[in-house]
Amino acid sequence: MDQNSLQLEEIIKKLKEDGLYPGSPGEDHLTFLWKLYQGSQTKLQEVTSSLTEVRQQQAEEMKEVENYVAHIRSLTEEREALTTDFEKENIQLRIELEKLQVQQDSQLKEVEEMLDQEGLNEIAQSSPSEQIAYLLVERATLLEKLELLEHKLDAHLQSLSEVKRQDELEQIHQTLEEELHQQRESMKRTKESLNKEQISSIQNPWKKLFGIHKNVDRLSADNSSYDEELDKEKRIRECVERDLDEAARRLQMSHEEIRRLTDDLLIKDKVISELEQSLQKTQQETEKLKDTLLAAQENDSQELQKAKEYSSRLDKEILALRNRVKSLDSERKKLAEQSEKSASESLACSSPKQNTSSLHDNETLHKSCQLTIEERESLNKQLLHKLQKLQREHDETVERNEELESILGETQNQTKEKMEFFEGQTAGLQKMIKNLEAELLNLREGKDDMLGTGRTNRADPTEMPDLQQILSSNEEKIKLLERQLNKEKQEQQRLSSQLVSTQKAMQAVKEEMQTSTVKMKELQGDLRCLKRAEQERNFLRVANDELERVNRAQDMKISELAEECKRLQTLTTDRISQTGNLFAAEEKQLQGTISNLEREIDTMSCHLISA
Repeated sequence: MDQNSLQLEEIIKKLKEDGLYPGSPGEDHLTFLWKLYQGSQTKLQEVTSSLTEVRQQQAEEMKEVENYVAHIRSLTEEREALTTDFEKENIQLRIELEKLQVQQDSQLKEVEEMLDQEGLNEIAQSSPSEQIAYLLVERATLLEKLELLEHKLDAHLQSLSEVKRQDELEQIHQTLEEELHQQRESMKRTKESLNKEQISSIQNPWKKLFGIHKNVDRLSADNSSYDEELDKEKRIRECVERDLDEAARRLQMSHEEIRRLTDDLLIKDKVISELEQSLQKTQQETEKLKDTLLAAQENDSQELQKAKEYSSRLDKEILALRNRVKSLDSERKKLAEQSEKSASESLACSSPKQNTSSLHDNETLHKSCQLTIEERESLNKQLLHKLQKLQREHDETVERNEELESILGETQNQTKEKMEFFEGQTAGLQKMIKNLEAELLNLREGKDDMLGTGRTNRADPTEMPDLQQILSSNEEKIKLLERQLNKEKQEQQRLSSQLVSTQKAMQAVKEEMQTSTVKMKELQGDLRCLKRAEQERNFLRVANDELERVNRAQDMKISELAEECKRLQTLTTDRISQTGNLFAAEEKQLQGTISNLEREIDTMSCHLISA
């Protein structure tokens, strides 16, 4: 009873603290109990959610640990695969190196045989720099000779072409001046004849009208008919004058076009001659460059092979000397120890003299070995210097080839542009020829019309010789135009044949350049392969050392990770056990509090009911 009373007092105190008094109604007590119940339920839900979260975190940590272990296993497998791949690559590279060495030996033998066959033993035995200098001197002399010959030919051709062109232009100019003079004279004659006839025709009817009065009607009739005939003749003459003016204008246009065409032909001849000269120069330069490049590449390959062989032989000798020096040092140390022991033990004077002599001999041998090693190292440095020189020369040749390729590309572009310009000019010439042919047809039609008018006007004896002169001059002009057209057609055919020949020559030059570039690329590829093989060999050595170091580091890391995994497993098990114990204790506490609260609720309800 005392305990119950104490509990009731504590409950009343808590209710007072929360704002409930014993005299308050039962509904307030029920609402307060309901709030307490809801709070306990929310706490239970929060605790259960925290338990689920902790379990999820624990599962995620276990998954991470498993993934980490799997990653470590995959790394070990990858390391083993890489080691096997590197071993296979090493074997393949060794086989390829052996093949390349065999190929280089065969190529060197072939080059030596070719030089012996061509009688170049002196150049074959000399260094590549001397060979290149010899070839450059020969190239310079040949270029000077070619330039002198080209200057002579150009001067001779220019003198001949200028004389011929001046003669042709003078002849054309004289013919054109004569034609214009004849046309002007014929035009003057026709105008004078027309003026005379008009004056006579005007005077005769006035004399007849004022002098004779008897025949007025007859004269008026004759005058009207005569006026009609004069009008017809005037119209015909005006038409003839217009035709003549048009013919003269067309002839002037044709002469101007012929002059322009002759100028264009001269320009084309000059351009074609320049193109031919440039093509010849490019062909000669390409041939010389091919020869020089082949010789330089062969010499470079020979020098590289010799340098490699000499360097490998020197490496072997240096290793042997180092081993010998080490053995001599060990023997010297042993002899020194033995001499000390013998000096301490024996008192005779013969033995120390022998030991000192042997030590002196060993020291002299050691010094001689060191000197030989230094000499070998100096030779190696010299060979490396030579190799660097050869590489520089090779780079220079490559740069020269690139410059020549760029020059060839520029020349090809220029030739393409000139060919397009020539094609456009040929099209324009064809159009001009068609126009001239049409003008010739028009002139022939005008000649036929003039002949028809001459037949109708045969009664006029003064006009006949003028018309005949005009017709003869027009016929001569037509013949000249036909000749010029034939000449232009022949020139066009010749230009087309020259264009075809130049195109063929350009194609041949392009093919030769392509073959030379392919050969150069092959040789450059061989040199690059050799350099790559050397680099790969050095890289593989370094890679093997790095792999060994990495393997050791990975073994250390794997051991550390295994220890960490064990430690994490122990920690996780400890945490899981601790959290389980904590959650169990919390659950027990919550269950106790819930049971106590239920009891308190029951007691409170009983007290409320009793109250």
